[in-house]
Amino acid sequence: MGLVALTTLLLAGACGSARHDPQVGPGMETSAAAAVSPAATLVSAVETEPQIVLFPGRAVFVPVPESVLTFSGKPWTPGATGNPDPPLILWGSATGDRENDRARSMTAELWRIITKAAPPSEGEATWLPPLQEWRALRCSPGAAPALSDGATVMFAAILEPPDDFRGRFVRVNSTRFRITWLDSPPGEVDRARAPVLRATPDRLRTLGKVLWPEATDPFRRWRVSLICDRLGAAALWPDGGPPQIADPVLRLASEQLELRWRAALAELAARDADLAADVIHRLTAIVRFPDGQLLPAWPLRGAAATALLQALLDGSASPEASLQAARSFLDQCDPALVWVIDDAGSAMHASEPGGSADSRGRAVSGAIIGIADLTGRGLIASATCGNEGPPVQATIAPHASAVIGVPTDPTAESSITVRCGDWSRQVAVSTVPVPIEPPGLRIGPLLREQTLQSLTAEAPRFAEPEHATAALLFRDAESPQWKLYVECRRAESANRGATDDTSRDRVIIGFGPGTEPCATIEVLETGRAVDLLPAVAAEFDVPVRHDIDRWSFTLPVPESCIETARTTGGPVLHLSLQRIDEAGERASWPRAMLPGQVEPGRIGINIGTWDHGSGAGR
Repeated sequence: MGLVALTTLLLAGACGSARHDPQVGPGMETSAAAAVSPAATLVSAVETEPQIVLFPGRAVFVPVPESVLTFSGKPWTPGATGNPDPPLILWGSATGDRENDRARSMTAELWRIITKAAPPSEGEATWLPPLQEWRALRCSPGAAPALSDGATVMFAAILEPPDDFRGRFVRVNSTRFRITWLDSPPGEVDRARAPVLRATPDRLRTLGKVLWPEATDPFRRWRVSLICDRLGAAALWPDGGPPQIADPVLRLASEQLELRWRAALAELAARDADLAADVIHRLTAIVRFPDGQLLPAWPLRGAAATALLQALLDGSASPEASLQAARSFLDQCDPALVWVIDDAGSAMHASEPGGSADSRGRAVSGAIIGIADLTGRGLIASATCGNEGPPVQATIAPHASAVIGVPTDPTAESSITVRCGDWSRQVAVSTVPVPIEPPGLRIGPLLREQTLQSLTAEAPRFAEPEHATAALLFRDAESPQWKLYVECRRAESANRGATDDTSRDRVIIGFGPGTEPCATIEVLETGRAVDLLPAVAAEFDVPVRHDIDRWSFTLPVPESCIETARTTGGPVLHLSLQRIDEAGERASWPRAMLPGQVEPGRIGINIGTWDHGSGAGR
């Protein structure tokens, strides 16, 4: 989350005589990636009269833009002549006027909040956006601490109003902050209105691992706290509960942000309980994906949630304005998530969902897609590909997902349209078998496992260069045998002394349609290979070449896996590739996989084009 967005979030700056749209800083209303990235510049301005939300008897963390810390026309510098040393003197009153006889002074410590992108941790869950590192340093006379590369800083004041203070304004230097007083909110949201989430203890513990990093960030932890209201911290982390935020300043900021969300949602629920439940469903969505994995699926546009919080806490807004702000937030959120699982590797039979037969009784090829409900209320979705038959319908339970086959035209590239009420989304599918000519078909690049950000933005992540994988499908010049050459780069520091096969670098090749696989061959860097299909489970050795920064092998394509295309009568090979490196990172082709997904979808390869004949490729 950028510092601009963070300051807006904590100040809840919507104010004035009537509700208005919040001021938007750079980077707040751009792509999903920008909404969660660190700000490149410091906060430079605030609204004329920003708002502070106070709870009786509680200290408050107040981000202070640099423009507020200007004395005699110059930026505040610790120890400089004419500049006050911390703590700051704040004036609070019913009118905000220092000369008013009801004004009183309060002291506040000034802190530097320093943030930078956290380095990735090996094996750490990566489904949610990358974390930030946060540090709080008390400001003191003397030189400011040096910032490391990529770090940014903002200032914040810790204010502890006297117990009997109920003023409406606080003045920091020359800037007036309007105060909104709120009672302490309920300790948990209304669980009775939340979608029922039935899951095994193992699934909940796995979800806990995904949420753990989120709970360590003081400005993202509030969602996890709301999730714990209905799932229970003990179910997610049975061995000790959620992580704790050790720094007292950052812990105060985190607790304050959670209190504000709880207060805002409680106010909304008092006006419209169903609307409040819908908002909570979106803000804390946990979706069950097709392979049973439970994963967060909330909106990543932080600015939208920030604007909602501002509007709900705006003491000058009418009740109807708050309700409209909640409805507008929901309108900005997609009701469903759609992705392609298998482009053309499915041979659907007429008895399957989406399956049908052509005029000669043959099964029609189709693509397989996934649809997930994000509303928390469930939905009815339909999917169609051009004029390929009537729409395929699916009823999806709240925060669940469905896998459906959609008949496609294998002779032309096409797209699938998914509709849920008035909302629609198109996804492109590769339905035409890829032609192959000498010297062969290059396969790749492999795509890293999906994250929430890459899935919602439809922006695949490519494997890192030091873990890149390339392959070539070709036919031996001296025989009709088809072969697959695979080359895997690896870091020179990779663990090559592993004795456990589960921690070894490996490649898994899938042959045949995804719905009717012919072979699923796993090749370890040691040369040990096995067909993973339960009916086969045959082990054999593959010659492997080892170089300093890579290993490679050539695998003969099983003759039995070459099919006859239903449309042309020519030979076609359905193929997929997956690599799991020594750190457990997965990459796949032709499609990226979701966490927990067993294998990638397939793509068809028209091997009949090798000799420009319909049957010479066999």
